[in-house]
Amino acid sequence: MRQSMSRGKFAKYSQLLGLVLSGIFILIYMSFRRDVFSDVVLSFDIIMGFIFILAVSIFIHEYIHYASFTFNGGADKGLVDYRFSRKALTPYVVCRDKVKACRYMVSAILPFLLLGVLLFIISIVYGSRFVFWLSVYQIYGSSGDLLLFFMLTKFDASRFVVRTVGEVGFETL
Repeated sequence: MRQSMSRGKFAKYSQLLGLVLSGIFILIYMSFRRDVFSDVVLSFDIIMGFIFILAVSIFIHEYIHYASFTFNGGADKGLVDYRFSRKALTPYVVCRDKVKACRYMVSAILPFLLLGVLLFIISIVYGSRFVFWLSVYQIYGSSGDLLLFFMLTKFDASRFVVRTVGEVGFETL
């Protein structure tokens, strides 16, 4: 069985999903804390610090994928690659090993849960707009991973899957 789509179509769907999810999380935050846009004082130091934290969070996001594939997914470390896209100017992780669909799903959704949802909850509890915007950024950045997660739901969780070549998707072994 094969489940895939073109890279262009995948990019459009993941951007749309990211915008919708980010908007939903902003509305949820605003229902708890109304200060999301008020009294914003930005200095060069604050902006540069936030950009640095965003850049570090991208590498953490990808490391979570890598660690999940190698420790939870049982993938051979030599078949899990940490790469960099010059076109998108971002790192990404590719698993070329066969992995059970359920474990691939965990690897796909883990950064969203840890860096998106968990940071979002922390931002509400502690009232940190800095952490809130970081969580929104990660939620948007996890939209492609969530799309992969939803594609994987079409497979039997106990079946082994591999990524398709040339398109975004999977096929069972």
